[in-house]
Amino acid sequence: KRYFQFTMALIPLCFIFALLLGYHDRQPIPAVEKIARGSFSHVWKVIVFSMLYMAFLTVGIYYFTKWYLKKLYGKYITQLKECIEELKEEE
Repeated sequence: KRYFQFTMALIPLCFIFALLLGYHDRQPIPAVEKIARGSFSHVWKVIVFSMLYMAFLTVGIYYFTKWYLKKLYGKYITQLKECIEELKEEE
């Protein structure tokens, strides 16, 4: 539970850190600049693309994290819940 919460809390922090690094380290990459000038002629297009990209990436990370935690710890958590129920019944 805490691992999942930690992962979800890091997503916005990583986005903010990436934006700050991109803003402060402005070294143009010629191939990327050529593609960006053709696709993003207005600032609002860049903002909309960035917001959509972050939203889809966040949703993807959410479901991927849920999946791999269940795959990694699913059986163990089920067994642990059963053991806790047994201990409660014995009291």
